[in-house]
Amino acid sequence: MQEKNDTLHFKKHLPELTLAMATALFSVSALAFDFNIDNPDLNVHWNNTVRLNLGYRIGEQDRAITHTPNSNDGDLNFGKGAMVTERLNLLSELQLDYQKKMGFRVSGSAWYDPAYSNLESNNNTPNTLVDGKPTAGALSPYTKRFAEGPSGQLLEAYAYHTFEFGQQKLNLSIGKSLQSWGNSLFAPLHGINYGQFPIDLGMMFGSPLSERTEILLPRNQVTADYMVSSTWSFGAEYFLDWQHARFPESGSYMGMYDLALDGGETVYLPNGKLATHGDDVTPNKVGDFGLYVKWSPGWLGGTMGLFFRRTADQLPDTVVFNPKTNQYAITYAGDIDIYGFSLSKDIAGVKTGLDLSYRRNMPLNSQQVLTVLPVKAGTPGFIGAMPQDGQTGGAIGNTFHAVLNGVNGIGKTPFFDSATVVAELAWDHVLSVTEGYAQYRGNPAYTGIDKSTRDFFSLNLNFMPTWDQVYPGIDLSMPLTYAVGLKGESAVPLGGNAHTGNYSIGLSAMVQSRYQIELKYTDFFGPFVTTPSGTISSYAGLTSLLSDRETLWLTSRIKF
Repeated sequence: MQEKNDTLHFKKHLPELTLAMATALFSVSALAFDFNIDNPDLNVHWNNTVRLNLGYRIGEQDRAITHTPNSNDGDLNFGKGAMVTERLNLLSELQLDYQKKMGFRVSGSAWYDPAYSNLESNNNTPNTLVDGKPTAGALSPYTKRFAEGPSGQLLEAYAYHTFEFGQQKLNLSIGKSLQSWGNSLFAPLHGINYGQFPIDLGMMFGSPLSERTEILLPRNQVTADYMVSSTWSFGAEYFLDWQHARFPESGSYMGMYDLALDGGETVYLPNGKLATHGDDVTPNKVGDFGLYVKWSPGWLGGTMGLFFRRTADQLPDTVVFNPKTNQYAITYAGDIDIYGFSLSKDIAGVKTGLDLSYRRNMPLNSQQVLTVLPVKAGTPGFIGAMPQDGQTGGAIGNTFHAVLNGVNGIGKTPFFDSATVVAELAWDHVLSVTEGYAQYRGNPAYTGIDKSTRDFFSLNLNFMPTWDQVYPGIDLSMPLTYAVGLKGESAVPLGGNAHTGNYSIGLSAMVQSRYQIELKYTDFFGPFVTTPSGTISSYAGLTSLLSDRETLWLTSRIKF
């Protein structure tokens, strides 16, 4: 009966969505300009992208997930056959440039998703409070803003200036901008760019064809890039603010961790009672910084780089429960030092990138929940006091990370006109545990399926064949993606797990290089262990909790 009702809901709203899309496209088209200003030194560009995402759930709900408190709200809010998103999104970008030396750039996005007005209410363990009471089929204000809307956000907002000294150039910028150092393409958790920007996992998992600045969020910072010559360059950045990553929040379709981050309002304790979300333990907002030097000698045919960065973690590290207040907090580590080396060059026609990095004071995967109680020091799962800013209460250590990737273009074959292949391998290795060994998931006392190992390896693959001009003005492509943990259980939070990942199969049409429509199937996979009662007791990575979220997406996008 549920599937029939949701199908009717889709048919009912499809004309409204089509009309909304057409209206939005007309409006944005009227507002898109390359301004013709009677001044050759001044250029103003205003670009807009309108995207409509329709998502239809085709996967059956997994009983183990739906019966696990703290991981089931999003699953139960959307049954099989439900429209999980009807999101209309606008991205607007304005850039002013004077003499190609100075200017500013501002971008922002706005959205609305009426699919969230039709939530289910058959949830016995909702983590959302309404008037202080757990309420099924409701969203917290934070989840409602980012999942349903209507709402919006400022993305980029920075000013820049270029100073020239003969053949040398100094580029300065201040404001919200996006910097990504090193060569990592898919694995920022293991790249030199770890912690350089917050990642919006909600957009990554639940909004196909999102733009880069909607997934890798800009941060307030001051940056300097000094090009001494064609061979040498130096750079620096200093951050003026801190922001944690965004998860698919509690109650949203891809939500898998109901107690976090800002949308999580409660957690169900093992005794069945509720604890409420208190103040999180966050690092200093100001003070993260980075330095680099790059060298491009002629004999190398590429670029080498050396990097140093001090960063705070933007991913949640531990959950700490205080019985005295009956509240829990999410903790984020500070003062992580990253020493990195990068190399990029063409090898046999393949654009190859390598990142090697050593991290000091890196947070390590710790017990799922740390309880504040005056027990014997070193007792797994218990700590003596609440962590202070930038502390986690969990394990800290030193790790080594490597990322190797390649991008290659394939010419015409009997099967396609052209194709692009992208592959990336990542590796992390635990060198030492310097604090909190009793809480470390690699401790022999820990028995979960996600027990951390000394080494972890992962693989990301993208393959996209293209057929040109299948119809006048229309190019067709088939994007295929596959990401998987190959071996081991990463010791760093959300670093990856063996046999856990996701894949997608799509068909995309580009019309006149401006209009794009894509049909895509996505799925997640990963193991978990259940208790005799059928609830999940241990899982290997967050995508394990999304393994019943098979989805068919239809996305339309137009740029002006």
